[in-house]
Amino acid sequence: MCAEILRLINEVGEKLVGYAWVMEYTERKGLHIHFVGYLNGQSHRSSYLVSRLMGDIWRRVTGGGWLLPLVPV
Repeated sequence: MCAEILRLINEVGEKLVGYAWVMEYTERKGLHIHFVGYLNGQSHRSSYLVSRLMGDIWRRVTGGGWLLPLVPV
């Protein structure tokens, strides 16, 4: 799972000014990742397009097997 996160960051990296992620395991959800990407507000008026791009990349690098809920702000 770490390799997939690194591929996501490499592909969308120039759009992000920062990011944070953590991997967790719970009995109910199993192994999962929380990821927050920070955008430059001077360059992006909305996070929607970048969120969609990240979702497309995530589905491609994981083979579509992992969920990426998009929560644009």
